[in-house]
Amino acid sequence: MPSFADTLTFLTSFKDVVPWIAILLSIAAFWISILNYRRDRAILQATSTYVEDWEGFNACLRVDIVNKGRRPIIISTWVGAATERKFFRRTAGSNWVGHCFVNHKEGITLTERQTHSFQLEPSELDFELQNGVEVIYDDMWITDTLNHKHKIKGIREDLASLKKWAAKQSPQVQASK
Repeated sequence: MPSFADTLTFLTSFKDVVPWIAILLSIAAFWISILNYRRDRAILQATSTYVEDWEGFNACLRVDIVNKGRRPIIISTWVGAATERKFFRRTAGSNWVGHCFVNHKEGITLTERQTHSFQLEPSELDFELQNGVEVIYDDMWITDTLNHKHKIKGIREDLASLKKWAAKQSPQVQASK
């Protein structure tokens, strides 16, 4: 049987440990709340795929958008831009055009794990501005109603592939006329 002095030393050492345990528990609770905050939001993932039919007569660009987060998000437009290149870096282009999603004037609401897809034909890659400047897209992104810009993974390479396909097809179209 422990003596009273042994019990008293245990209690004093236990009193010294309790604040440290409380600090560790509060740090763990704070870390868990940060993780929940980061997961409890809308996370938009957009990817592009260059698609060509097996005969090579048609090609298009397919863009898939997924809400990977827990909160719903409303996507409003897809934006195409002609960016300017300076040496080895790209600068933000001044020529860009936003397009609303077809038949969705107020946007498309994506809930948790919901997807939306759309296709772009080669004829949709160029656009003429009001001042007569023709814009040929080489970059695209998705915007939501909060005006956040969401990049599309692989879009630059796929746009280049689609432009290359359209350039190969244009001599055939002109030769048949």
